[in-house]
Amino acid sequence: MTKPWSLLDERVDLFMAPNKVGCATTSAKAELARRVLETLAQGHPVSTHDALQLRNWAVRPEDSVLTLEEIAHCILEQDEGPKATAGSMEDAPQAGNWRRVCADFIMTDLELAFAFLDIARTSGVTETGRRNQENARTAYDAVRRFLPRSLPALSATERQAIENKLGELKNHLEQHGENF
Repeated sequence: MTKPWSLLDERVDLFMAPNKVGCATTSAKAELARRVLETLAQGHPVSTHDALQLRNWAVRPEDSVLTLEEIAHCILEQDEGPKATAGSMEDAPQAGNWRRVCADFIMTDLELAFAFLDIARTSGVTETGRRNQENARTAYDAVRRFLPRSLPALSATERQAIENKLGELKNHLEQHGENF
């Protein structure tokens, strides 16, 4: 007969055991990172608690502004090495859907950036123009950041259209004084 406290001891031993790549034991950080990646891969929202905890456990303070997926990958790479992230979100069956959502986000964000620039150009209020130019630059930076991950979901025509619009947006931003 197994004593109830012996099962608890085994669980504590598994949780407290040193990390090794390929072993069943993991740190709480790595466990949370895997859970978040799995949740994202299934297309479900990450709980607020998990999102906050993951951001608190970001590898470096400046990493806390990264996406939850990027933070999770950083934690896994730090905790268990590069093999820990293999087979995660990139290989999940839902990754194609996730990439498609990112691709749609990119196309929408580009359109929004041009709308911000139009408002900045036509606004008679200096502060409104400055704020909308900043919004356009933020959209440009977001597109540049997410584009590499979304490329597999884009057709050649979409890719070309995005690259053209991105170049046009950059030119307009430079004309408004932005530096790249």
